[in-house]
Amino acid sequence: MADKSWKTCEITQDCSYGWTEDKVKEFLDGWSSVKDYAYIVHDKDKKDDNVTPREPHIHLMLRFNCAVHTSAILARAKRVGLSEDCITDNRIQKMKSWSGALNYLTHRDEHKPWKHVYENSEVQSNFDWELESESAHQAKLLTKNKAREKEIVDAIASGEIRQYNLSEKLTPYEETQYASAVKTAFARRTRELKLESERRMEVIFISGESGVGKDSFARSWCEDKGLSYFTTGNNDKSPFDDYMGQDVIIWSDARDDVFKPAQIHTMLDNHWASTQKARFVDQVLNCQYFIITSVKPLNEWYKNFYSKEGEDIKQLYRRIKTWYDMDSEDITCRIYDQSLNEYIYTDSYINIYGHTEDYLDCADKRVEFANAMRSDSMFSNNLEKSNIIRAIKLVLEYI
Repeated sequence: MADKSWKTCEITQDCSYGWTEDKVKEFLDGWSSVKDYAYIVHDKDKKDDNVTPREPHIHLMLRFNCAVHTSAILARAKRVGLSEDCITDNRIQKMKSWSGALNYLTHRDEHKPWKHVYENSEVQSNFDWELESESAHQAKLLTKNKAREKEIVDAIASGEIRQYNLSEKLTPYEETQYASAVKTAFARRTRELKLESERRMEVIFISGESGVGKDSFARSWCEDKGLSYFTTGNNDKSPFDDYMGQDVIIWSDARDDVFKPAQIHTMLDNHWASTQKARFVDQVLNCQYFIITSVKPLNEWYKNFYSKEGEDIKQLYRRIKTWYDMDSEDITCRIYDQSLNEYIYTDSYINIYGHTEDYLDCADKRVEFANAMRSDSMFSNNLEKSNIIRAIKLVLEYI
């Protein structure tokens, strides 16, 4: 071993090499160069497989009054009868952090299943080692907290954490602990969304009389796609106060006298995350889909208002790509054709959302309904397969 000179060092060795508690006491006894020492027997650890027991071993931390040569340490070991291979290069080392090494004695900050956490009382020392190890413990906690704080801030910045799922992603303690960082991260996210030049949002309109299942259809559509949704039935000047960044906004039973055409254009713009008036802080509607349900058909919705304001209603239709019109039996789908300025019929489906027992009031109708839902023609992009399976199960319960 090359001779070195250290003010602090750690000696670690298995007890089977003779590095026992009795030998450590003999090694330390009467050694005037040692200012402070602390040691512990680790006899409950396992190997990395978390199954095989680790050989009992001792960690000894030494702080000297002045720098001591490693040759003097080896001479001390030889003097108490320890073999030459007991303290080798890989068994004695200089400590980067005295307090950190003391903190390691009990493994309290070592979150590995094979590292047993020992009691403070198992440590033998000639000074208040706990007081000095506490600084390292607090530093580790701070580092851990900062790492978690960064993880949360990054998740908010990416959109993984949003207001609506904050309680799912953070514990109550974390929400309190990182309240300032969370608030700042959301403010930054909102600012960035306001500055974004483009977004991809699709607007869907669902019309039909009361009771035909418009909102049930909208919610099931979101659930089938695995999308979070926010539903508002508030038709005053700020219906989006409680929006929390969900994937879909469902504006239920939307009246056609709430917003002026210019406001509607901004709200439904397919390429710009618009800011909408709210009671406290204006909301950025950064959703993937915006679903509107109304008792009025789309070709009547806002028609009079646009005419009165002298606005071209084409501006509205250009923003609403898909129109579902529902009655008690069927759902009709139309897609807007900009070149023709009209909605072109594409498909029809049996309405499984608003049917009543009268509609399925006999076995023949129920069998016909179930068979129709099984038809391959029903599987299309506009109606999810899971809805069809759900409908079949529902009907077969009646049969």
